Amino acid sequence: MLPAERMQALLDYLDKHEVVSVDYLSRYLGVSKATVRRDIKELEERKKLIRTRGGVMTVARGMTYEPAFHEKRSRKVDEKRRIAQAALKYLEQNETVILDSGTTALELARLMTNYTGVVITNDLYIAYELADYSGIELIMIGGSIKKGIHVATGCYAEMMLSGMRADKVFLGADAFDPKNGFMNANLEEVKIKQLMMQAAREINLLCDHTKFTRQSLAKVSEASEIDRIITDDEIESETEIELRELDIELEIV
Repeated sequence: MLPAERMQALLDYLDKHEVVSVDYLSRYLGVSKATVRRDIKELEERKKLIRTRGGVMTVARGMTYEPAFHEKRSRKVDEKRRIAQAALKYLEQNETVILDSGTTALELARLMTNYTGVVITNDLYIAYELADYSGIELIMIGGSIKKGIHVATGCYAEMMLSGMRADKVFLGADAFDPKNGFMNANLEEVKIKQLMMQAAREINLLCDHTKFTRQSLAKVSEASEIDRIITDDEIESETEIELRELDIELEIV
């Protein structure tokens, strides 16, 4: 394969999958990692992609980009369902839990038909899912609704959360890096996520492997503030080692 053909194949793959690691591209293209890195460097100089830690992402999925719910819903569906199924076993009856916004947390909500306890959320889709579950006392955080994302944010949402306490929180992330921490693309959601963390005794992050290969606009917390991360089995081995060194409980499904 000529270099031009190889780089086009790389871009074609990236166009479909949005984020990919150097390790995977080496196997996919049948060339060395050094060759892949040279191709990435050239394509980055031509502004065809964005280099990330351990991989690349499309230009459209840059640091400040936050996809709408309908876009998120169609991505990594199998991974999200496996992560949600793994998270379910950490729910104990008659607890108070917070479910952050996001499609992975929504998958968890769909599994909670037999759960009994209090659930707090600022996500309209999650609230709608849980509203008729007989064992759940649902508390919906109010505030300004962000169009396209359908979550409540703003000062009134923050006021509600600041007075609450919970046993556990299940959070979603736009990006997570062992060195730079837990990050989010939407500034309005950063304070909400921080208050959710402050309210809960146990902090769980539901995060597919693509979130470890990118950066995002604003920092929510240090990586070490997370108690448990549940992710899928495509996580890079280097990232896995770094997370375990931080003494974060890591479950790979």
